[in-house]
Amino acid sequence: MKSLRSYSSFLLAVMLAAVMFAGNAQAQIATQAAEGNSLAKFGETFESSLRVGVKVDATRGAVKNIHATIPVPINCPEQEVLKEAEDITADVQGFGIRDVKGGEAQQLVVSIPRLNAGAEARAILTYRVRTKTILPPEETDHLVVPKKVQRDQKMYLGRSKNIDVNHRKIRDAVKEALAEVSEDATAWERIEALYDFAFDKIEYVEGENISSVEALKLCKGDCQAVSVLFVAMCRTEKIPARMVWAHEHQYAEFYLEDEEQRGQWFPIESAGTKAFGEMPIARIIMQKGDNFTVPEKKRERLNYATDYLIGLPTPGGGKPKVKYLREVF
Repeated sequence: MKSLRSYSSFLLAVMLAAVMFAGNAQAQIATQAAEGNSLAKFGETFESSLRVGVKVDATRGAVKNIHATIPVPINCPEQEVLKEAEDITADVQGFGIRDVKGGEAQQLVVSIPRLNAGAEARAILTYRVRTKTILPPEETDHLVVPKKVQRDQKMYLGRSKNIDVNHRKIRDAVKEALAEVSEDATAWERIEALYDFAFDKIEYVEGENISSVEALKLCKGDCQAVSVLFVAMCRTEKIPARMVWAHEHQYAEFYLEDEEQRGQWFPIESAGTKAFGEMPIARIIMQKGDNFTVPEKKRERLNYATDYLIGLPTPGGGKPKVKYLREVF
């Protein structure tokens, strides 16, 4: 029992730290992202509302030391997130937003010391989200792969879960994709060849998340499969690339800079109609990156900072029931 109490104390400390820094976290992310995307050109803005949060009930008996997390939408150059309302019950004695290490992501963190038998606790936030479409650049010949990778970009060159950088099969795929690309091709043309290969190689079939090597082997997968294959191929060619996790969709971005070393992340569409270096559909963006770490799973590297809940039954009680909410309206 001592170890359980210690673990619960640790989780409560995590929660308190999240509440302490919640005030300016999203503003900092928005500022940093905007500074790194000075070349971005945006199209139409689409507005939507997103209700995100967690409901916990103790229908099986009283529960204590409940700790839950759920991702929330992020501010980034193409998206502005404004909190409109919150629904927090009295049983929730700690909640806040924390940054997630390993990319651009945030989570709502909830702490419920005790929930009596039959009671329900809620921590639900309603956001107004304004997301812009991304227009393709007018000129691309001057865009190059960065010669000197910045510190915060190095994570987008290495391996991560499902992204098999420098794997023999990925190297073979890169070679095949670039076989007919001329030696004097621009960086844009070379990366577009990688994109065309990944998009055309994978037959769209709904399914579970798979690795880039599995995608090549099966030649089937959904938007996630196309995205991880493209990212793995880019990184194998020393091109910064990363996953983008939107509401009910995944796509990817690659990074280039101009002659003044101003950089930009360019998106690629991973399902439906091809779109390279642009994003004609505005979707709610939840996270950017694919190598996250969270305090609750210190030894794991996560493609996506997922939902999480832990709670301890009281004597005679049972496990809590949880419902995660992600509702667009």
